[in-house]
Amino acid sequence: MDFMNITLDITELYRDKKVGKEMKKLLLVIESMSRITHIDTTRKYIDLWYKSFGTKNKKLIEMYYKSRINQIKN
Repeated sequence: MDFMNITLDITELYRDKKVGKEMKKLLLVIESMSRITHIDTTRKYIDLWYKSFGTKNKKLIEMYYKSRINQIKN
């Protein structure tokens, strides 16, 4: 089964004043994944983030997370 490799450029999100500091930190944590061993820890961080801040931007977060996983595995 082929997965679509989505490359997201999040620099625009960093500049957006509507995106809160917490969201920017979450995106930086996802961006910092560089090894397969980081995937589980980042997933736990994302789940804790949802509990604290809600699931308003869940689609964006999950898309970016999955695209980073695909980049790591390839």
